[in-house]
Amino acid sequence: MWPFKRADSPATKAPDNPANPDRFVPPVRISQPTAVPSWALGGIYQQIAINPFGRVPLTQNYGLYRACRESLPLLDAAIVKMVQFVSVPTIKADDDTAAEIEAWLATLHVNRVQTGFSNWLGNFADNMLTYGRAHSEIVLNNDHSDVYGLLQIHPKTIALRPSVDRYSVLIVQNQALAGAPVVLPQLLTLSAYHSMREDDPNGTSLLWSMPFMAEILIKMTKSLGSTWERFGTPRYHVNWEPPADFPDPTGTKAQAFVDGLTNQFNASLQGGISNSIQDFFSAGKVTVTVIGADGEALDFGAPVRSLEEQICAATGIPPMAFGLQWSTTERMSAVQAALLSSHIRQIRTELDEELRYLIDLRQRLVGGDREFELEWPDPTLLDTAETSRARFFDESGRASQITNCLSLFRLGVYDQYDMARELRPELATLDAEQIDARLPNLATEAPPEAPPAAAGGGPDAGGGDGGSRVMMSDAELVAWKANASRHAKNGKA
Repeated sequence: MWPFKRADSPATKAPDNPANPDRFVPPVRISQPTAVPSWALGGIYQQIAINPFGRVPLTQNYGLYRACRESLPLLDAAIVKMVQFVSVPTIKADDDTAAEIEAWLATLHVNRVQTGFSNWLGNFADNMLTYGRAHSEIVLNNDHSDVYGLLQIHPKTIALRPSVDRYSVLIVQNQALAGAPVVLPQLLTLSAYHSMREDDPNGTSLLWSMPFMAEILIKMTKSLGSTWERFGTPRYHVNWEPPADFPDPTGTKAQAFVDGLTNQFNASLQGGISNSIQDFFSAGKVTVTVIGADGEALDFGAPVRSLEEQICAATGIPPMAFGLQWSTTERMSAVQAALLSSHIRQIRTELDEELRYLIDLRQRLVGGDREFELEWPDPTLLDTAETSRARFFDESGRASQITNCLSLFRLGVYDQYDMARELRPELATLDAEQIDARLPNLATEAPPEAPPAAAGGGPDAGGGDGGSRVMMSDAELVAWKANASRHAKNGKA
């Protein structure tokens, strides 16, 4: 029996098939596929499926992904900003249903120590982008009458076990001292997968193509740190060359002279630290050089920028979102906004079905209305601006099309039916009688042209040509307005 059944709620009636069809789980008996995945070629699929420790091979290094995020702030910022761009959907339903669901989502217990659906979704999306998949368990209250909370499960503890039907997979978790991996209940498990590749059901991390580049950048950063530790504070070499005829068979005089130079040079350096200027005096040929200054330092800026460009290309996030102002006019272009918006919509698609299932399950348990939709906000303000700009150009083009049609109508090139077909695509294949049936008040004459502007050319007069137009008389203007009103009334569809 389905564990969520409630006698007082028809909406929670157990399905005939134990596998809930809303979870897209294949039925108990299906026609087994002939093909097998690439990781099970060689006749070992059945052995993997019946083995309690069998699993789909994992080709990604989760520990390396985590290390990359910890070592490179740019990679960590890429995941965080992408999660922020994805944001949280709102509930679109009737007022009572939307208010009920929103109130439940706001008080939902998540991640053991947090409250609120948005907190869970941010963590859930973060795991999906970092590891390629994310898993959470739905926690019910004692009498299974409502969803109490959501429990995040770390992907590295989860494995996918192929099923004997050669199609579906089971979600299992390795638990210490529990023997074989524990199969998690599919009806109470939310799983999202990012960027499926080939036939690997584990999904693909957003960092999949970055470990090599990240490793190089980490080495460069460590090398730069070591270089500054070695040469950051200059070390000086003071060299005194005694004259060729300097009599000092035992070296005592030279040592005394060098000791004097050392004391005077150190005193001069200490004076600079204490902001008291002290000069350094010497006799003979004395040279002071910085140790290591003759060697050329490795170029750091250009290679690092090249690697950062690779990271921006892999994530789809424009450099300005990371604060990388690579030029004085750096801004997000329309092309970048479109690509980023497309990427965000794809991530939302990967999350959308699991969110719908969670809310639908909760509504079943409480016997609530299941007619709702998830409405995601616009990905970026720039995307909204570009969309509005495109609509403006569409409307401007529409106005120009109407003006051109009217000109052709007045010249006799178009009649009223040609103009209707041009401006109404759904009428393009209709004949005159059918158009008359659809538009019984279709105007048979072209409306008059706009009145000429008053002379003077000022902005109030609507001129602008230096007063070359002739002003209409009052009688002519009244007649024109009456004629235009008659045409407007007759041409109203």
